[in-house]
Amino acid sequence: MMRVMIALVTILSCSPLFAFFADGNISRLPYTSEGEGPCFFLDHTSYQGMEGKTYVEFYLQVGYRSLQFFKSGKDFRAGYSFTLEIRDSNGKPIDSQNTKDVFDVGTFEETLSRTTARVSLMAFSLPPGSYHVHSVLEDIETEKVSVVEKIITVFEFGGNVLQLSEIQFSHDIRLGEEGQPYVKNHRYIQPNAVRTFSPETGDIYLYFEIYNMAAVKKNSEYVAEFLICDAGGQQVGKVSRHHQKPGKTSAHSMRFGVDFFQDGLYDVLVRIRDLDNGAIAESKGRFRVVRQQELSAGYLEDPGAWYR
Repeated sequence: MMRVMIALVTILSCSPLFAFFADGNISRLPYTSEGEGPCFFLDHTSYQGMEGKTYVEFYLQVGYRSLQFFKSGKDFRAGYSFTLEIRDSNGKPIDSQNTKDVFDVGTFEETLSRTTARVSLMAFSLPPGSYHVHSVLEDIETEKVSVVEKIITVFEFGGNVLQLSEIQFSHDIRLGEEGQPYVKNHRYIQPNAVRTFSPETGDIYLYFEIYNMAAVKKNSEYVAEFLICDAGGQQVGKVSRHHQKPGKTSAHSMRFGVDFFQDGLYDVLVRIRDLDNGAIAESKGRFRVVRQQELSAGYLEDPGAWYR
């Protein structure tokens, strides 16, 4: 579990994105909980796994203002328990994980923060297919419960066809040590499970992976194209770059300056073209920019320089 002060810094390696497309499972916003308990958000990203399975990460985020703090000595304490269960298409449970997060803050003002949240990650290795996701969060003080229940599609990334993972949205990506929380391919990737960004929270970071590129030859390259469209379908940004292949797979991270964007919903499309065989693959993601002063890390309203 991590306490996230939503603020940003650097960028590491490069890669693709962009456009407004109606693709239900990829171009979507995170799931919002229902119920009398704390409002929480659940997002997920699929990557290539091992032995024909897909590695699926789930990101939980709950804002301080959604939790019930109580006095604990000189501090203020809050917490919750969280359970995520995966069920097959017939509703039969096949895997689950649970966690409990209890933490203290030093001042009452901290309990009212609109830009601080608790974030957690749970990962499952699943065969490709359709699954029911049942998640429950309970406030330890009020004992009130909120739930997210959704049907998701877990994609397949095997074979020899050029493919991209889903896009993970992040508040921060920097060099990281393997084996530590939130680290993939030597990158620390801080989840942004609400996919909402503002000048107060910092720039927009993205991470994705490329699979099954053609065999690497001397000076082999691929083209990464990044497209962004607003909610009206108007293209607001486009970048195209050549990259040298590191191998048949590649991990990418990218930063976009939040100051470039106005309030609203955006779709980002990543398009990769393998120059050795002409193969093309795409991945899409949706995010929101909120420029108002009062942005809540734990409440998604219905509700940056462009490229660096």
